[in-house]
Amino acid sequence: MRTLPLLLIAPLLYRPSAARCRLIAANDDEVLRRRIASQLRAEEEKLAQEKLVLQSRVADLAAADTREQEIYEESGGALPVVCLDAMLPRQQLRVETDDDTFCRLLRDVGLGGVFVVTSLHFGQKRLRRSGVLVRVSLVDAPRESDSTPTSVRAIAPHRASPLSLTRAARRGQVSALLVGRRRVRLRGPPTGLQLRVGRWRREYDDSIVSERALGWGVERFVDRGAPSAAAAAAMPAAAAEASHHTEWSLTPFEVLADADEAPLYEPGGVCDAAWPAEGDSPPPASLVEAAARLSADLEAWRRLAAERSTYDDPAVTAGARARRGDLRLDPALLLARVCRDLGPKPPPEAPTALALWGGALINPLPSLGVSTEVRGAVLEAQGAAERVALVQRAVSRSIANLEGRRPLF
Repeated sequence: MRTLPLLLIAPLLYRPSAARCRLIAANDDEVLRRRIASQLRAEEEKLAQEKLVLQSRVADLAAADTREQEIYEESGGALPVVCLDAMLPRQQLRVETDDDTFCRLLRDVGLGGVFVVTSLHFGQKRLRRSGVLVRVSLVDAPRESDSTPTSVRAIAPHRASPLSLTRAARRGQVSALLVGRRRVRLRGPPTGLQLRVGRWRREYDDSIVSERALGWGVERFVDRGAPSAAAAAAMPAAAAEASHHTEWSLTPFEVLADADEAPLYEPGGVCDAAWPAEGDSPPPASLVEAAARLSADLEAWRRLAAERSTYDDPAVTAGARARRGDLRLDPALLLARVCRDLGPKPPPEAPTALALWGGALINPLPSLGVSTEVRGAVLEAQGAAERVALVQRAVSRSIANLEGRRPLF
């Protein structure tokens, strides 16, 4: 019989006394108590830090509300202007970008900050002077300092946006939710207007593989009348004095407000401020009747566009995408979210508000692709009657396509 090694049988021969067992148990209990106390202190410190961050964000948002309300009360101001996409009041644009300049702009503007968004007039290859004030409702940015305000991560964006580039692995990425607030128009002469604003262009990209990048430079704007040679000739000197394209400029603008636009906004909210007096004359009866027809057609359009079976018809523009499986958006869910963002539909007695609401409905973000683009034209329309007519033509054309009666384009 072989002898077991001493190291194996020694633990079997040694039995600690009862007193030592009690001492070991007491030490284990003390270690456990210390660990629990340490974890509790860490949790308390974490909660205290989160409370401080939350209090700071609440203070930042309150200050942002005050600054935005001052813009409305003063009927304008000066802010960075970015040519991005036509947006209407209360529309929400979810973006994710790794563009260096736009990331820095979002970080500097911060949670609750505002800037101006305008759009390109594709027919004239010029920028529209009418746009919308947008507010950074959510922003998630890599912190560069303790003063950088951040919030929770925004929802993934529509990938067709020029903000969604392909170099996230090499650059810090920023997610944000931009919310349209009030209509604005850039200040300047009615013709020959050129201003230094932000726009995505290939020449602003310094990388080896040239892609569109945001940069600031002098851009031409759509005229509101006959071209002015004197105004156009005055701008080359301003272009020569411009800073580097990564540094943005503050561009003056005015806030546009029609008395019948107020129902579009939440009563008592930040946007519900400094409306012009309504006067003694309500909208003409003919305009109210036209707005009532538009309101009924918008309801009919919403029912058709939200129904998935609508896209089974091969004559419907988006039907081919649905059959290929490219219609990845659920129309009903998208329109339900859009209606929630836009709030209640304004009454026909507020034709401007109704036209803006209707334009945002039939041209949702992200795009559903079942209506012609009218947002930029609605922003630049002169008066409520023109706005109502623009949206009416677009929604009638879209309904005819959704019913399979005529092509959209």
